[in-house]
Amino acid sequence: GPPSVVDLHQGSISYKENFVLLHKLMEFKKVNFTSEHIEVYNAVRDRVGERVKELFGAPGILPEMSFFSHINSSKPARNVHDEYWHAHIDTEQYGTFAATSILYLNTLGVDYSGGEFRFADDSTAAREALGGPSGGNWSSVEPVAGRLVAFTSGRENVHHVDRVSTGVRLALTMAFTCSEAKASSVLRWEGGGGSGLLEAEQEQS
Repeated sequence: GPPSVVDLHQGSISYKENFVLLHKLMEFKKVNFTSEHIEVYNAVRDRVGERVKELFGAPGILPEMSFFSHINSSKPARNVHDEYWHAHIDTEQYGTFAATSILYLNTLGVDYSGGEFRFADDSTAAREALGGPSGGNWSSVEPVAGRLVAFTSGRENVHHVDRVSTGVRLALTMAFTCSEAKASSVLRWEGGGGSGLLEAEQEQS
């Protein structure tokens, strides 16, 4: 199946074949967030944001969506939308990303195998990844718990994740944007499982 995704800001989680309200699932499972969870999450997001500004010389860049991903090797893909390993460009997939960062939460070779992160090194590799002729070179990043990868989100950074062959791969993706309108729609997380945008959209439908 596809990676399971938790978006704290929107208050949503992928559950089986659908996205559901996170706070409803937490109520069902009888779990809750603590003040420490909230403090640590926001501190990490703030710290990563400062690092991204420094790395790219972009003091005005703003935090956008963030989500946890959980890739379980035991769940096979059922359709093309489940196939997370295809190469892509973040600005084309997500629209408003200017920079993308990924914080690894567990370690390749310890918690899982496969799942390396790969960048197209040259235009030939990039063209191949996007359906062109074969050839070109790729660079890989080995996921290690606590390692942060950050990159600009445009066509200069075509990338993909290798298939996870055993175990479970965990990561936190944090995006950044130059759009004030988009950034203002992603509120600081205050815990509680969030009712957020998803619930508002469901009430309007």
